[in-house]
Amino acid sequence: MQQRAGAILAFLIFAIVLTVGLVQPEGLLWSWDLLGVPRMPPPNPRFTDTISVTHSIDCLRAGFDPYRTGQCDPWGRMFNYPPVWLELRHLGVSSAATDVIGVSMALLAAGALLMILRATTPVGGALVILAILSPAVMFGIERGNVDVFLFSCLAFGLAITHRMGPASRWLARGGLVAVLAVLKAYPIAACIILVRQAGWRWAPAIAAGLISLLLFVVVSRNHLAFIFSNTPLTSYYSFGAAPLFLDLADWVGVPEESRTAMRWLGVGAAFVLGLAAAGLGMRLSQGAPTLLLPALRRGTFRDDLCLACLAIFCFSFLLGSNFNYRLIFLLGALPRMIEALEGRRQWRLVVLPSLVIALLWAVRLPAWAAHSANWIVYLISCAWLGTILPQMEAARVKRPEPHGV
Repeated sequence: MQQRAGAILAFLIFAIVLTVGLVQPEGLLWSWDLLGVPRMPPPNPRFTDTISVTHSIDCLRAGFDPYRTGQCDPWGRMFNYPPVWLELRHLGVSSAATDVIGVSMALLAAGALLMILRATTPVGGALVILAILSPAVMFGIERGNVDVFLFSCLAFGLAITHRMGPASRWLARGGLVAVLAVLKAYPIAACIILVRQAGWRWAPAIAAGLISLLLFVVVSRNHLAFIFSNTPLTSYYSFGAAPLFLDLADWVGVPEESRTAMRWLGVGAAFVLGLAAAGLGMRLSQGAPTLLLPALRRGTFRDDLCLACLAIFCFSFLLGSNFNYRLIFLLGALPRMIEALEGRRQWRLVVLPSLVIALLWAVRLPAWAAHSANWIVYLISCAWLGTILPQMEAARVKRPEPHGV
């Protein structure tokens, strides 16, 4: 219980802020403003991203294609999720279930965060509190976004499977990644945890990745163009390779029709710089983990979760532009950072988690600081992944879990 004190305190503060908001003239809007969550244009119903799913189901039942019309959405948004979400209509899901689904996803996320975020020192506890109460995490919970649900499924799935035998664990985790990839594509990056330490080391991960990609394409094949075209390209409350270049385009007056080109310019720069950072990490893998980046070894829940979430963050960064609620995946890497900081008591190890916290709070920072945190965390994450690759080849000893799972 003491190790979870920081997370419990964070959710207690969250509950107090929501409770106080109930007696304010603006209601919960006051609470979400205080927590750094942007308002949607009126009307202001709860769980506006859950609404995108449930109202699209109603739209489909009414005979309309939610990928082609926004008339069923309160803000005129067209559906941009894979079509598998619309299959929830066969389970009786409709707009009437919006609040139930939104609250359920929030409670699932709270359970996942309470499970993984533990600290034994005041500094570690402060990092946990700042992470949970960050605008990025609050954004996903307030919107009822499915990225929060996917993060929770990944965390619980890895926790459940980490004590299985090698073959069973590979099959279970491969299935988990495939299901998550069908739901939103980008979790395919988590296949990196399927790399084995013997025989054909990369073959299982590559096979699982190809199968997951094939399933996503087959399930979404008739809607892929709409999924991409209906997803907004913006720097507002966003992270990734594109926001910096989109803001630069606005500053110099680049025509609107050229914004897509600016996105791909950012993606190209991120790909080249990310490869360079990963290469540098591989080259310095004997020294870097002890100086700034904690060493990761396979077979522990915390390290596998860290590896999967780092890969998802870097892959999402390369997609160009993502709303900040997807930064919740960085909270999957935070426990390993806190563990290293508390274990060695070396203050240089506070640098990386502090940068992560800065990115989670980026909307409260000046634009130059937000963009800097965005790119620095990405490049350090790529370098950290680079330090892990040689360890995959050499590591054989399973490091015991210091705090249970």
